[in-house]
Formats: sequence, structure tokens, C-alpha cells
Amino acid sequence: MRAFLFATLAGGLLLTACSEPDDRAANDDGAPEASGGVTAPGAFPADGPVGDRVEYYVTHLRPQLPMPINNSTVMDGVRRNGLEIELHYDVIDTSVTRAQLQAWLADTAPPNTCDNAMTAQMVRDGASFRYTYSGGSLSRPVSQAVTRC
Repeated sequence: MRAFLFATLAGGLLLTACSEPDDRAANDDGAPEASGGVTAPGAFPADGPVGDRVEYYVTHLRPQLPMPINNSTVMDGVRRNGLEIELHYDVIDTSVTRAQLQAWLADTAPPNTCDNAMTAQMVRDGASFRYTYSGGSLSRPVSQAVTRC
């Protein structure tokens, strides 16, 4: 289980790394805003539509993959499915059971997403994050979606 704790911490760091410093606050009222804000080329569209933020997140994370998280886990995929961001991890550690991973994800995925200001705002504006783990001793993938913060 120790390996997955590190994956969560590293995942949180990735979420932070995808945001660029910006003096503007994210949309605080929970409603998607129309495009029209001035955003520097390549900057995270903090005040833009949630779909633009989802696209930015996926586009900027994808070139970093595959990314070793630790000796047991590799983030090897990210894709957009509408407003859902699907993050895929390959589990190399064969000692982790399905039940352990399901319990760990249920406890860890929501805070990992919601404790980051950028991703929490995206979820409040209608996006979601799906964390999927496969490989190791798992005969089928284990997945947890975060749809509320």
C-alpha cells in the first residue's frame, strides 16, 4: 500500500505542475464562464470554460508520459472523455490486492483531487477525474471517479 501513497502524492504534484502561476482567481461561483477572458498563449485558462481547462490539463500532461511514479507504479496514460479526465496507472507491484487498491482509492482519490485548488475548481465546474489502475496482480482494472468536491 505504501507504493500507492507515493503515487497519490506524485499525482497531486502533477496536478499542481499543470497549473501555471496566474494572478487571476478561478471562477468562484461554481458556474462555467464564457470565453472572453484574456489568457496568455499557453497559460492555464483559469477563467475560461471548464472544457478548455480539461483540454489544457490533458494536453500538458500527455507529453510527460509514461511517468514513473515510484518503483511500483507508472502513470502511462491520460485522455479526455468529454469533461472527464481519465488518468491511467500501471501497477508493477504484484503484492497489491484488488480489495486493498479499491479501499485505498475510495479513501485517497477524492482528497487528492479536491485538495488541489485548480482541480477542485474544475470538478465544481463540471469536470471529473477518473483514476484507473491495472497490471500487477489485478485481473481487471480498478477505477475510482471523483465527480464532486
